[in-house]
Amino acid sequence: KDDIKDGIEMVESSNAIFKRVNVADFMKNNKVAVANNINKNMSKDFKQLKEAVAAGKYTEATRQYGQVLSQCIACHTIIRGW
Repeated sequence: KDDIKDGIEMVESSNAIFKRVNVADFMKNNKVAVANNINKNMSKDFKQLKEAVAAGKYTEATRQYGQVLSQCIACHTIIRGW
């Protein structure tokens, strides 16, 4: 359980970049609002993921992890043009 929590914190800290930088400075395709919306969704998804892990609901945690991963991919697609 601790390893899972550590992994969540590592990924969540990566998402915290949105609080430290202006994403418009490195976005070429001017989709800042979309990236910021994804960031808000991820904050909610991280909260739900942590709650599921804490409650031992690993099936729900797996679903929430999929949500987080989906948000990561969506944002990278927008920012990096994948």
